[in-house]
Amino acid sequence: MEQILDILVFGAHPDDAEIGMGGTIRKHVLAGLKVGICDLTLAEMSSNGTVETRRREADAASEALGIAYRSNLELPDRGLTPSREHIEAIVAEIRKCRPRIVFAPYWQDRHPDHIACSHLVQEAVFNAKLRKYMPDLAAHSVEQCYFY
Repeated sequence: MEQILDILVFGAHPDDAEIGMGGTIRKHVLAGLKVGICDLTLAEMSSNGTVETRRREADAASEALGIAYRSNLELPDRGLTPSREHIEAIVAEIRKCRPRIVFAPYWQDRHPDHIACSHLVQEAVFNAKLRKYMPDLAAHSVEQCYFY
């Protein structure tokens, strides 16, 4: 079943969206918008906690923020590349969720995964509207893409 969201927030790791724009997410949820978060990786390379700890924290944060949807594409932590595989995974998520607005990390950051996430999401937002790109999934045009 297609998930229909008003806003889809992308982060490279579980906790990026919450740290970068938790207040904004909560504000939009309280205003009645359906907000989702998509993490690109499990943060398996992180020195701060385990994958399981991060998963529990993401679940707790999702509940506290009141978001309608959460996913993780399980792309490789510290291995995000502008590959066709990574872009297609994000395009598929956009087409599945059909958000009006997408948020992604700002493209200048100390963490290379945050920078890569920003660029991947920009590519995917563009490709998601192309009917002949991955034609087995219905094309979707995102109205606005913002960076946090």
